[in-house]
Amino acid sequence: MIEVLKQIFPQLNDEKFLTELMNNAKLLDHPKGTEIIKQGDILNYIPLVTKGEIKIFRVDSYGNSLYLYSLYRGDICAMSVSCCINNNKSNLHAVAAVDVEFFAIPAQLMNNWIANYKVWRAFVFDNYRKKFDELIDNISSIAFLNLKDRLLKFLVIRSEKSSGIIRMTHQEIANELNSSREVISRQLKQLEEENKIKLLRNHIWVLKR
Repeated sequence: MIEVLKQIFPQLNDEKFLTELMNNAKLLDHPKGTEIIKQGDILNYIPLVTKGEIKIFRVDSYGNSLYLYSLYRGDICAMSVSCCINNNKSNLHAVAAVDVEFFAIPAQLMNNWIANYKVWRAFVFDNYRKKFDELIDNISSIAFLNLKDRLLKFLVIRSEKSSGIIRMTHQEIANELNSSREVISRQLKQLEEENKIKLLRNHIWVLKR
């Protein structure tokens, strides 16, 4: 099992740490649509993803959600780690985008592991940097790109995680881009006419990457 973990998490190539991980964290799996973390929850564990995708949102007081980023195989939600370290309630909402599997790392171990394991500390900080960069990139796209360009960029990024094929409904894409299904469907059709994507039944194939 340790060799498998080294393949999934190459940055955590420390047998002592991986042994402690297996001894203390539970390997959980949840079907698509499961609410893994609710905004305002006191976090009992942090997910370390081994399979699938977890979408991270912020939800406002009116119930409107804003997609922030996704966690994939090999990722941890470093912002949730920050909440654990500071004993804060979760400021994020996490949902399984597909069937997922992850290690549930007990929250009370965060401070100890960051202090005592260099590989874990570097892994957490690197994930924090990458997700912060994704947030900045998303904000820049909203500020500087029109919707069609934002949509194409979104599809290209998603395709890189799924071998070119995106299995999302038009409504799911609209939710992540804070648009409507009708507008997204129209923009997708335009992108297909420009030979940048191919719309197939139940999925989208990105031609231009």
